[in-house]
Amino acid sequence: MFKHIRPLSIPIARTHTARTVVVTRRFNAAHRNAQSQQSAYVEEQSVNPALLVLKFGRRVAKFTLFGLLAIGVPIVGTYIGTHLWVEHFCFVPETDNEARAWEWHFDSRDWTGDSAARGTDPALPSYWDKGFALRKYTKTEDGNLDNIKFNDPPLQTMDEYFQYAIAHIDDKHVVLSRPYTLPGLLFLHGTVLEGLGDLRKAKEVYQRAWEALPTHDFGGARIAEKLGNVSSRLGDSNDTLGWWARAIQLAQHKVPGDLDAVPEVPQQAPSSPFLQRILADTLVSLSLHYARNGELYQAAYVEEASLKLIRSIHGFDSISAGSTFDVLHKLYLLQRTSLLSVHLAEVEYILHRSPARSIQHLVAATDASERVARALVDHSTDSSGKSSGQLPDNVQSSPSFSAWNLMGVLHENNEGPKSKAAFECYEKAVVWGGTPSETPNGIIVAAEHTLQREWNTYWGNYQRTKQALEISDIQK
Repeated sequence: MFKHIRPLSIPIARTHTARTVVVTRRFNAAHRNAQSQQSAYVEEQSVNPALLVLKFGRRVAKFTLFGLLAIGVPIVGTYIGTHLWVEHFCFVPETDNEARAWEWHFDSRDWTGDSAARGTDPALPSYWDKGFALRKYTKTEDGNLDNIKFNDPPLQTMDEYFQYAIAHIDDKHVVLSRPYTLPGLLFLHGTVLEGLGDLRKAKEVYQRAWEALPTHDFGGARIAEKLGNVSSRLGDSNDTLGWWARAIQLAQHKVPGDLDAVPEVPQQAPSSPFLQRILADTLVSLSLHYARNGELYQAAYVEEASLKLIRSIHGFDSISAGSTFDVLHKLYLLQRTSLLSVHLAEVEYILHRSPARSIQHLVAATDASERVARALVDHSTDSSGKSSGQLPDNVQSSPSFSAWNLMGVLHENNEGPKSKAAFECYEKAVVWGGTPSETPNGIIVAAEHTLQREWNTYWGNYQRTKQALEISDIQK
C-alpha cells in the first residue's frame, strides 16, 4: 500500500540542485563577461596607446583654448578700448574759445598734425598710432632743459617710437593726409632728444622739421627759436644768432633771411599772443647769449630794448582782470620782464655802472616775479578756499632769489659787511631759493629747482652777514 508513495525529500533535493545550477551558471556568465571586458580594455590600451595620448591632448587643448580666451579677450579689448579712448577723447582739438583767442592751442604739443583735427594722422602705422598714443601719457616728453635725464626709460621708449614712425614714412613713401604731421613729429622727436641730452641729433631733427614745413608761419617761429637754443648750447654762435634772427623775423610776419643775419629787437610787438610769447622767449635767450659771450654792451642794449618792447604791449601788467587765459598770457610776459631785468642788473654791475640803477632793475624784477608767484599761488588754491601749502614748480624756479642775492651784494658793497639791508636781501634770497628739510631741526636746504652751487652762494652770504650782525650786537 505504501510502495507507491514517493519520498518527499527527492523532489526537494532536485529542486535545490537545479536552483544552484542556475545561479552558478549566471555567476559564471557574469564572470566571463567581466573578464572579457577587462581583457578587451587591456587589449585596447596595449594595442592603441596613441588613443590615450590623443584624448589627453584633446583635453589639454580644450582647456588651454578656454584659458587663452578668458585672458586674451579682456587684454585685447582693454588695449583697443584704451587706444580708442585716447584717440577720440585725448587727441581732440581745443574747443575753448578763450584758449583759442589767446592762441594757447599753438603752445600745446602737436600730436595730430592739425590743430582742428581729432586723433592722429590716419596714414601713420598702427604700431605708432596705437602704441605711441598710450606712451603719450607716461612721464615723458618733458622738454625742460633744466631737468635733463640722460637715461630716462620713458624718453628712450618714445625715441624708439618716433624713429619707427618717421622711418616708416620715409621708407614706405607714405602720403600723409595732414600737412603738419611730419613737422610735428620731428619737432616732438627733437624735444625728446634734448631731454636725452643728444643735442647734435636734436639739432638735425629740428632742421629737418624746418625743411618739412609747408609754410614758415607760427610753427616755423617756434622751430627757429628751438634751433637757436640748441645751437647756443652746442656753442655754434653763428647758427645761434641766425636762427634767432629768423624767429624774430617770423614773429613780425616777415620772410626769414639767411643764417648770417643778426637778430634785431623789433620796434613794435606782434598782435598775435603766441608770437608775443615766442618773441619774448627769443629775446631773453638772446640777451643771455650776449652776456655769456662777453658782449656786455650788446647784451645791455638788447635787454633795455626788449623791456621797452614787452612793456608796450597793451594791458601787459593788468593781471587783476580778464579771463584765465588772458591772465596767464600776461603772467608769462611779466615773468620774462623779470628775467630781463635781472640780466640787465647783472650786466650793469659788471660794467661798473651806478649801483642805484642796478638796484632799480632788481626791484622791478622782484616785484614782477613776486606778482607772478602770488597769482600762481592763488590759482593753486583749491575750491574749498584752502591753499595747497606749496608753491607751484614754476614759482620755485623764479628769478626772485637771484635778484635778492644780487641786491644784497650791492648793499654790502656800499654799506659794509654789517649791512642790515644786505642781510634782509640775503634772507629773502634764501626764502625764495630754499625749502625746509624733513629733518627735526627743519634746516633750510636748496629747493628742487635751485642749482646747488647757486644755493651754496646764497646760503654762504646769508650766514656771513648774519654772524657779522650778531657779533656787532654783542659788541654793542
